[in-house]
Amino acid sequence: MLLSLSRVLSRVLSRVSLSQQLLLRPQEEIIRRILVVILAPASITPGPAAAQKDAQVVPEDVVPTTTVEAGAAATTATNVNTTNKEEDDAWQRALAAVVPACVVLKTTTPFAYDTDAAGSSHASGFVVDAKRGLILTNRHVVTPGPVVAEAIFQNHEEVDIAALYRDPVHDFGFYRFDPSDATFMAKNGVSEVTLDEHGARVGMDVRIIGNDSGEKLSISSATLARLDRDAPIYGKNHYNDFNTFYFQAASGTKGGSSGSPVVDRRGVAVAINAGSRVKSSSAFFLPLHAVVRALKLLQSAYDVAKASFNGEVVGTAAIWNRVDPGAAVSRGAIQATLLYKGFDECRRLGLTPDSEKAVRERRASGARTSKRKRDSTVGEENDKASAPITQTEHGLLVVDTVTPDGPAMRGGLQVGDVVLSIAGRPCDSFVDLERELDAASENHLTIPVTVERGGKSTTANVTPGDLQEATLPRFVFRYGGGVLHPLGYQTARNHHETCGIAYVADPGHALGRQGVPRHAILVSVHGCRVGSTMDVARLLCKFSAEGVEKVPVMYFHIDDASRRLKTVPVRLGDEWYGPPRFWYRDDARGVWCPFEQGVDWQRMVDMDEAAFAKECSSMNPMYASAWRAMRRDAATSAARLSVAAATKTTAKASETEKEVEAKAAMEVDNNGTPKPEDDSLANGAVDGTEPWDGAPPSESSLPPMAAPPPASGADGGTAVDISASAHDTAVRVFPSLCLISADVPSVALLDGVHSKSFEGAGVIICHDVKGDVGLILTDRNTVTVSTSDVSVSFAAYPSECVGAACFFHPTHNFAMVRYRPSALSEAARSAVKAVETSSATLHRGMEVVLVGLSSSLQPVSRKCHVTNAHAAVVTHLCDVPRYRSMHEEVVELDNDFGSGFSGALTDKDGQLLALYASFSKQVKGEEHEFVRGIPVHAFQRWCTDITQRCFTDNAITDDASAGSRGVPACPPVPYVPLLDCELAPLSLSRASELGLPSEWISALARVDSERRQVLRVRSTFTGAGGTKSTLLEEGDFVVSANGQVITNCNELDELLLPDGNTSLLPTSAQSSTALNAGSLPPLVLGVYRNGKPVQVRLPPTLESGAGTSRHLLWAGAQLQEPHRGVRELGYSPYSDDSEEGPGVYVSRWHTGSPAHRYGLYALHWVTHVNDMPVRSLDGFLQAVAGTDWRTRDPNDDEKKVGARWVRLRVVHLKRKPKVITVKLDLRYWPTTFFERDAQTGRWNRTVIQGTV
Repeated sequence: MLLSLSRVLSRVLSRVSLSQQLLLRPQEEIIRRILVVILAPASITPGPAAAQKDAQVVPEDVVPTTTVEAGAAATTATNVNTTNKEEDDAWQRALAAVVPACVVLKTTTPFAYDTDAAGSSHASGFVVDAKRGLILTNRHVVTPGPVVAEAIFQNHEEVDIAALYRDPVHDFGFYRFDPSDATFMAKNGVSEVTLDEHGARVGMDVRIIGNDSGEKLSISSATLARLDRDAPIYGKNHYNDFNTFYFQAASGTKGGSSGSPVVDRRGVAVAINAGSRVKSSSAFFLPLHAVVRALKLLQSAYDVAKASFNGEVVGTAAIWNRVDPGAAVSRGAIQATLLYKGFDECRRLGLTPDSEKAVRERRASGARTSKRKRDSTVGEENDKASAPITQTEHGLLVVDTVTPDGPAMRGGLQVGDVVLSIAGRPCDSFVDLERELDAASENHLTIPVTVERGGKSTTANVTPGDLQEATLPRFVFRYGGGVLHPLGYQTARNHHETCGIAYVADPGHALGRQGVPRHAILVSVHGCRVGSTMDVARLLCKFSAEGVEKVPVMYFHIDDASRRLKTVPVRLGDEWYGPPRFWYRDDARGVWCPFEQGVDWQRMVDMDEAAFAKECSSMNPMYASAWRAMRRDAATSAARLSVAAATKTTAKASETEKEVEAKAAMEVDNNGTPKPEDDSLANGAVDGTEPWDGAPPSESSLPPMAAPPPASGADGGTAVDISASAHDTAVRVFPSLCLISADVPSVALLDGVHSKSFEGAGVIICHDVKGDVGLILTDRNTVTVSTSDVSVSFAAYPSECVGAACFFHPTHNFAMVRYRPSALSEAARSAVKAVETSSATLHRGMEVVLVGLSSSLQPVSRKCHVTNAHAAVVTHLCDVPRYRSMHEEVVELDNDFGSGFSGALTDKDGQLLALYASFSKQVKGEEHEFVRGIPVHAFQRWCTDITQRCFTDNAITDDASAGSRGVPACPPVPYVPLLDCELAPLSLSRASELGLPSEWISALARVDSERRQVLRVRSTFTGAGGTKSTLLEEGDFVVSANGQVITNCNELDELLLPDGNTSLLPTSAQSSTALNAGSLPPLVLGVYRNGKPVQVRLPPTLESGAGTSRHLLWAGAQLQEPHRGVRELGYSPYSDDSEEGPGVYVSRWHTGSPAHRYGLYALHWVTHVNDMPVRSLDGFLQAVAGTDWRTRDPNDDEKKVGARWVRLRVVHLKRKPKVITVKLDLRYWPTTFFERDAQTGRWNRTVIQGTV
């Protein structure tokens, strides 16, 4: 009786719709619980007969046949316990089979593509074909763009994997690996997981096995709650699945579990984990119908490729190299998104009652047929195998979005259409939809789509396109560190845009420095309309070859609903990132490759079809496919632009007809008198515009240029009234001011610089039109490092030019920028003036005028009073060591314009008293800026020196600037003598408490009654050679130098440079080995240490005024010799080495690089390479690239050591050593050496290893 009852209940439950199955247990468990309730009355107690039955082992799928007697309750409870144990055993067996096939995936995306940015992450996957070496995971793990990945098995064996296939739409993809690489796993055979696309049920218990939250292995349990959930939405600018159902379960899966198998008790995967919502603890699983189809097609393509070797024994990699996965798995696209809507909503959208009735009756008839088939089968497993993924009896597919100019729109489909059939067959589910589209695309068919729209039936004839090509463009254009490619279907559908237009996946340095954001759409270049990436590439390369400095680029952001157009000037040049280049995706090898150098791609795109076919006959198939994609892109753009032009012409012609009719109707006035003809119509204006020659007004009609007020007493000029306003002073200073924008390329973020872009004011100190020498004084918070790309906007005249940073004071907050007056227009050259400097000494209470520029280049000024003319700047070490002002006295004012305003401090005549500079410091990890005045005497000698050097070396710099797009060359600049220590002022009262003798307290107070301070050693540094001086100690009081009482650092600066003669200093043109600070006399310092007098002979050190002059990009890490900010820490990991050298320091790492992947992060010294000590960049390059690294062919080196591991010993700034291993990726991250030419100041880029 119970067996019959069990079968009856099982059949009843199987007929209940999935949306009504609210219980969270499998059917057999529901049956058992019902039986316990039926057979276990509370008054019955167990008897002897039941005890004997308790010892029987009951199979999992059999309910015992017994009679209702006294021991029934206890017997049933025991059977339930036994069943639970057997269920646990079943799960253990399932997990034992599945876990060995699960792998941890380490993936790195080298550069941005489509919706994905560069990055590195961990995920999960599982082997689904051990023989062919296939790993199934998510599409967002395989990524649509370039990827470098490894798989780690559960025995910690690591194998290289390559991307094989990523579905254009659904969130699944395959990696491939060589099974023989898994040496130890291969001994017992690599395990694999079976897929069952029909195995899911509401209420089913499942396990998710993967790398959850970074754990090596994590097993989570869940219960399937829904099988018909809409695909999750992760964001408009992110990857989103569509045109499919998802499974939903309550599970706490997190990051790292993407790609995990969702298995049942049989150890069979019924879904793949794709995403989750953390707040609601919901997990989303992708059904396997599309996965199984793709897997079978790939396996078939593999077998065909294997047969082509005619029995030759080859590895799986060689076989897969002959497979085009995109061609093997055909996918059709009509570029429309559909959603499943219930009949109630479909009726509101226009579904007629007759159509609804027909659909319901057809499905009911099909359900009865399925029932008879299920009744004829015996066993639960067969029932599962024949069941659909989900019972979609309650609605139909409805068109939700249609991409502009896509097959669906061209065929006539509209948003809101209710789909009844495709190709004459009913379309009840997404599976039906994709089956028809894929078949039609593969056979190049046009299929009818029957829909109901507003209560009327209509048929749209649609020709599905290639979903692979529409969604995953085969090529990208890499320019100036950025990535451009045709807009893919994934992003186009999210924003209702046309596929194939020019899309900015990453703006890089060239576009990003002008504010072009990621996800921008380019509209025109230099006034030329562009419809594709090929158009953009053609124009940029054309203007670059012509030597054009800048071109205007028009764009809009894809998130901007109003599509507001913005235009920015983009500077052309390739000094930092190499020449622009196309890259293409090689699906057979799973990598991206650059197009061959020297190929005239414009000729390949423009040639006729026959010639192109002949060219492709000798190409690699993947290379030829990329060329075809480029030709399609160019042809589609030409067609799109011609259609747009024709539409505009038609619209204008239509407007002309209307205007003529309106004119004829208005030719007679109310009195019957004819009116004169409209001149605008006579001239052909049709849309509110009129022809115009664009000539400016005549010179005589313009007002005269405003002249500045006369200066006081200069050459007999009229004296200025003492009550002259700050505005009058600003008018005099205005021609000498400018705004400076400095942008640092990402490959040259040196010296711990804390931002990529800076902006601030500058003061023109030299403007010699005849000698073509222009110099600007600014602060080091505006021009921070020597690798800055500088643009100068002048206040005197609306003009802009490029500049070059030529001098940086190592400790004082000022730098100098050179520009070429010849780059300005004649009017601008005449309007710009150099500032006059004053010899007056600033003092407390002195009235000055603060003059600066607003962001719109308008003069801003006010009168102020000096509150402190000798304020010491004391900044603390930053978390990331960088330049900080030191040994500097500045001017403080009673009133200024805030921390964001810089400019010039002048007297009433407009003569410069101080540079009002911007300073930066770090307070508790946050950046803070403030402004102070730097007196003229602090920079006067250096300005004079650099100006003279520019005139002296003008012949060299003029030659070097030829063909440099207006960027001026810079002459060799002098080294600056400094002390390897930090001195800070301390009040005399505090110094007395710390042990400074009263005699010296009195002497210092009498010598300098205003400052009333003493210099104290705050810290000592490591020298440029890597060794730390021990002559001075922290806490020492420095009271005299060379027998002279000193109270401030200005006096030390004078003593370090006798007679103020900078011409005798060595320059940046000299080699580092030729430098010798011994030519400068040492300072004899009188020091009080622990209350005792000590005399110290301290030799000065030399610091380059040109800044860092070379660095190395290796494995995505930026290496340089430790800059002064690092040496200020006073520690060197090389102190125990016998060799000398500055050392090697990691200043930056790049996202998506091997450095990111393996943890070679910033703030580390590199001390050893493969156990070889290194003390300089030259030594490092010899260790990684050989002694002939300067002459080696980088492309040959890529073939030799493309996958070499390098072992590094590094030491953190906090003195903690560690050893890391880095695997080179020379394809995407070549070893690149950057060096500044000491004679011209120009940066040179050399590829040493890898792809040029």
